[in-house]
Amino acid sequence: MGWYINGIGTSYEEKVFALKNVHNAAITDNSFKDDLVCVVDNGMFAAAAYMKTEQEFQHFNEPDTRRKIWLIVPNAAELID
Repeated sequence: MGWYINGIGTSYEEKVFALKNVHNAAITDNSFKDDLVCVVDNGMFAAAAYMKTEQEFQHFNEPDTRRKIWLIVPNAAELID
């Protein structure tokens, strides 16, 4: 179900800002590729998940009503807890 990146803020906006401005992430489409991270807005908190496998990607790519953004984060594996 993805590998979570913690310590980069709590809200959706904080996590996206940190990944883009501190970790040089770039917005991408929702297709599986290396260094793919999905930030999901869960309301009270947000999650930033690194996709190691296509199966993990498929789980996060399932349609739902949550706000999501897909990012390519250089060396994303180094950020997971």
